Parts: sequence; structure tokens; C-alpha cells
Amino acid sequence: MNERAHELRAKDFVEEPTDVLFQIKEKDLYVFDKAKWHYEGDFPQELDVFHAYVPTGMFVAWVIKNDLSSKRSRKEDALDIELETG
Repeated sequence: MNERAHELRAKDFVEEPTDVLFQIKEKDLYVFDKAKWHYEGDFPQELDVFHAYVPTGMFVAWVIKNDLSSKRSRKEDALDIELETG
């Protein structure tokens, strides 16, 4: 197996990470929600703008809780994410 790997590397084949998100071309990425779509629209005046970020925060928490984030993301974003255990 190692011989075959060396042979392919010699032919300029490169092993790429298997992180699916980074295999998607930038033009193929879609945005499903943006906070500004909420606070720039018919947003209740009595709420602070930061409330528009709640749905995205809930989604990110769900991704993390269900271990759906990539290893790269967990490593790069670790300092920005506080995880509660228990």
C-alpha cells in the first residue's frame, strides 16, 4: 500500500483533507439566514439588535452538541466557543 502511495505522490497526486465543507467551491456555498435579514426588516423596536442573532446561535449550538462540526473548525474556533458540560 505504501509503495502505491509513493508511486502516486511521484505522479503529483496529492492527498487532500476529507473535510467536506472545504471541498465545496465557494460559489456553491449558500446562505440560509443572516441576522441583518431580521433586524433590517420588520424587527420589533423593543428588541435589541443582538436578538436577531439568536436563531444562528441556536443552530451553531446544535451543530456542536451533535458533534457535526469539522475537526478544523473545532480546533480553529475553540477559543471562541465556551462549552458547558453536564
